[in-house]
Amino acid sequence: MKKLILSAVLTVLSLAVFAAMQLSPQSKVSLITYGPSVELHGMYGHSAIRVTDELQGVDVVYNYGIFSFSKPNFVYRFAKGQTDYLLAKFDFKRSAQEYIKDNRSIYEQDLNLSPKEKQQLFDALVVNALPKNREYRYNFFEDNCATRVRDIVEKNVDGKVKWADPEETRQTYRGWINHYQQVMPWANFGIDLVVGAPADRKINRYEEMFLPDWVKDQFGKGKIVKGNRSKPLVTEGRWIFQPEETLSYNNHISIVTWFFLLLFLATVLLTMKEQKKQKHYFWLDGIWYLVFGLVGVVLTWFALVSEHPAMHPNYNLAWALPTHLIYAIGLVKTSWRNKFSWYPKFTAIAIVLFGISIFIVPQQFASPVIWMVGSLAIRVGVGLRR
Repeated sequence: MKKLILSAVLTVLSLAVFAAMQLSPQSKVSLITYGPSVELHGMYGHSAIRVTDELQGVDVVYNYGIFSFSKPNFVYRFAKGQTDYLLAKFDFKRSAQEYIKDNRSIYEQDLNLSPKEKQQLFDALVVNALPKNREYRYNFFEDNCATRVRDIVEKNVDGKVKWADPEETRQTYRGWINHYQQVMPWANFGIDLVVGAPADRKINRYEEMFLPDWVKDQFGKGKIVKGNRSKPLVTEGRWIFQPEETLSYNNHISIVTWFFLLLFLATVLLTMKEQKKQKHYFWLDGIWYLVFGLVGVVLTWFALVSEHPAMHPNYNLAWALPTHLIYAIGLVKTSWRNKFSWYPKFTAIAIVLFGISIFIVPQQFASPVIWMVGSLAIRVGVGLRR
């Protein structure tokens, strides 16, 4: 990635030359789709536009997926949803080697554009890549490296792009990101928790193009329509690099679910042990309330402060109450426990309401949540009997 950023900086100097360049009739503009990786920033794949003109000695790729480090507190801004990405131009072959080194597939689709359309699209990319124009506020679902590629192509064809069944719905935002995030189960679980109910709306084929694979699919099926005439958007496609081993998406029960299932069973066994000894393991209560409280603080921050899409409302806050953190602290001393003796009843009511909400609210909950809530419910039951 550092090499790509350095390359982008060096190529800024050539933008003025590119702005005046006229592509030859033999030039080619194509969609490049890079396959997913097991790294957080590459889980969903990537889209870019390649411009090739042998007569002009041009073979570059325009990439909307570069992070902008020009502003301070990058990590905080990323979490808050104030991340600025930018468009950058790279030498294609040099850029491709970076993806090949990471064992990521590269697929190319030649766009069926007239010389005029190719020039329009190329000029638009050059202008968009100027320092004053290249930054944009990243929105994962609605404005990212894939949607930007789709949008700039739509704006620079002579006519209108007709996509295949653009209004058909079949999956939700959450469903799609969960599919790709299987390769990083703990990251998948964390993202699944912070993403709220808006991610559970079924989206249409056009909206699915926030994912590079579906940009690739729709470009392959799309047509350019003008009046009574139409032509395929893509003439042909080819693999530039196809790794021998690709990522597997098997939808098996994740390691995270197994982990919390084991914690649930451990909680059951420890609770049986304390009942047999006629004791009360306040430390066990404290651990679960502490975990739930910390999760609640994080979810509340994302729901109220973050500008990321689909963070609010988040019905996970029905079980992950930030107030659990206060109660966990209150369990440290006997005198404090007596002051909070009412809290297990409050938690019991919250758990019951959450159980009912599972069948009512328009949000899908991660499967480990059931075992987490079950563990806390057991400890609440013990607290009620104390």
